[in-house]
Amino acid sequence: MLSFSIYYILYRNLCQKKEEKSIIDRINRYSDLLNRLHPESCLVWCGEWPAGRIEPNRRLYDYELVYVAGGKGYVATGEESHYCEAGSLLVIPPGVVHFSRAETRIRRWCIHFDWYGECLAQRKLERPYLFLDDEAAYREELAAAPPPPELGLVLPCHIRLGVEKREPFLELLRAFFTEVPDCPAAAVRRRGLLWEILAHTLEQPAAGALPRNINTLFFQAKCRLDREFRDPALEVGEIARSLRITPNHLLKLFRRETGMPTQDYLILRRLRHAENLLLSTRLSIGEIAEQSGFLDANYFARLFRRRHGCTPREFRSGSPPFRD
Repeated sequence: MLSFSIYYILYRNLCQKKEEKSIIDRINRYSDLLNRLHPESCLVWCGEWPAGRIEPNRRLYDYELVYVAGGKGYVATGEESHYCEAGSLLVIPPGVVHFSRAETRIRRWCIHFDWYGECLAQRKLERPYLFLDDEAAYREELAAAPPPPELGLVLPCHIRLGVEKREPFLELLRAFFTEVPDCPAAAVRRRGLLWEILAHTLEQPAAGALPRNINTLFFQAKCRLDREFRDPALEVGEIARSLRITPNHLLKLFRRETGMPTQDYLILRRLRHAENLLLSTRLSIGEIAEQSGFLDANYFARLFRRRHGCTPREFRSGSPPFRD
């Protein structure tokens, strides 16, 4: 019996040593990976979009983590679309032309980050993304490097958190958004929160793209409208002809993907550009109309009043209420 007890103790100790060695091996296996990663975030945003809002096509220089806390919408690239609702977590990589659309009022938390803390665009540019109508060309050398293949991420990465994980994840986001790195301890806490947030993208199964992909012809047309809307000579019919389809077919594609006709989307892009100019420049109303793609300032003013319930001058002064 004594001999058996000794053998048992020796066997147990051997198993413990093997387990300890296994733990050490696992730690060492990922230590090199972790030493290479130094995630940094340069920009965060949290807010709501109204139902029907659609953004211009754009390209990122860094990575963007988007968490949907409520509502429904989708993020679309030229190849696939990702339907998002409460609990959806999406990571969009640099260089991919994409846009977002809110199907209902939607609340989102967005974090722009770089896996290595070396993204040049975060240091040299005012914002880490580029809309297709921006005058500056996309510069590949400023974009963030891809994550190590050991992470196993297929980007864009789309996952859905279970109901039980959503509130704890929101608590992480709230802590990260409110933590000000004004001392070493706060900087360490903020870095730790970012690590924990990113860990959620690695431990959840992917949700996958929508079975129905975004129509390629629609995406090409939207790219051109987003890029050239300021040209008053731009016509929907000409865009349809360049794609070898009829204007009516293009209209149906836009209705299906954006909820509005092609011409309405073109006018919306022009009006939003005019809104930005009204609030950020001292240009005259006529100059703003012209730079936004309207040949007739009076026609521009009528469309603007129809959208906002006020004139462009009243909008600029901020005197009456106006809708989003």
